[in-house]
Amino acid sequence: MSVRHRSYSPCLSLLLCFTLMTVTGCRNGDQPGGHGGAANPALTTEQLQQAITAHNRGIALIENKEWAAADQALLQVATLLPDNFVAAGNLAVARVLSLIDRKSPYSESTDLAAWQAAIARAQEATTAFRRVAATASPTAESVAAVLQGKLSAFAARTAC
Repeated sequence: MSVRHRSYSPCLSLLLCFTLMTVTGCRNGDQPGGHGGAANPALTTEQLQQAITAHNRGIALIENKEWAAADQALLQVATLLPDNFVAAGNLAVARVLSLIDRKSPYSESTDLAAWQAAIARAQEATTAFRRVAATASPTAESVAAVLQGKLSAFAARTAC
């Protein structure tokens, strides 16, 4: 008897592709002055280092399915860089993936209140990502739309 495991490779591949495209600058219509959205000139070197460290930690935590810790790290980045579509996108991806994972503490079958709160946080993150992605690139807009669609499918299950 073969046990079939749910694969997260398509979502993780999407995250990796999105991250690589934004880091390497493989986008049409790049604006001069950097990648990933507007830089915040008020940030200190220390804050920028914190953002980079939190981003790297958040991505690693997503890969290890440590959803709560990943959320905290990526929320820190999104707070430091509110107009950065990479920061907003990674937070949205982490929050949507946390709903998909059946072993997540936000699983619908574990705790309905936690599930509904996780959906609300994911909706907030995907809305913020769509806002920032609208001015970033067509690729970012497409990724935001895919995440919104995936989230809508899960949110509809709660409404039933």
